[in-house]
Amino acid sequence: MKKGILKIMLGSVILEAILVCIFILVGSFDNVTWKALGSVGIIFGYSIPCLFYSKIYNDEKYKYIAISGASVVCVSALISILGLWDLISEGEFLGKLVGTFNVIIWMLAFISWILSYISVNSLLNLFKKVSISLILLLSSFITIIIWIESFPEGFLARLYYVLIVLTVGSFICTLILTRIYKKEIVKVSQNEGNMQTNSNIGFVTQNDNTQQSNLQSVDNNQLQNQNSIPTQPVINSTQPTNLIENIQTNSLNSENAIDNNESDNNI
Repeated sequence: MKKGILKIMLGSVILEAILVCIFILVGSFDNVTWKALGSVGIIFGYSIPCLFYSKIYNDEKYKYIAISGASVVCVSALISILGLWDLISEGEFLGKLVGTFNVIIWMLAFISWILSYISVNSLLNLFKKVSISLILLLSSFITIIIWIESFPEGFLARLYYVLIVLTVGSFICTLILTRIYKKEIVKVSQNEGNMQTNSNIGFVTQNDNTQQSNLQSVDNNQLQNQNSIPTQPVINSTQPTNLIENIQTNSLNSENAIDNNESDNNI
């Protein structure tokens, strides 16, 4: 998101410079010229708060703030450009609406910047909460002034100035504290990257465990198959020799018996 915004800002600056050079060479600065330059300037100006939104865009917890701010930026920029080119009728309501959009855009931009840092320091977290609360109060006050078209007087005017001083002061204190406790601060983008790394490590470990379990199951199946194979009778190699010896002994015994019979007959 951040790279895309920077490319838009770079393109708008280059286009602005080219248009200015062309108009200077041509020597014509009419109404169309100023409208063209104004359109490019609007695009560049509305790209600045989007840089703040890009800080928390990767965090699922605050991603809706970035999306909401970018949506308001697109709508406000479109209305401003159409109004600049007289494509929509300019009126009191349209001016109030664009003014309210601008208040919301910068309110969400500063809140996004504050939320883009995660810290375990209690003092910094306290100033972050105070700054966000004061920004919301001041933005509400300015929005009311836009729609009632009347600047507060008396106590309300003093309260308005006090809110401005407190908001600016708390924001500056938060900025200073982020520099002081920068070693304890983890940016949302880095935190998100660590979460992705840990999830990848866990996924690899899970795959290794799965492969090990599969190998163990294969080994167990092989052992079961080996145990299930019927054992064949072992043939004793000495059995043929003993058999031949028995046959020879029997033949000798029979010959001896024949000889004894013959000798008996002779007697």
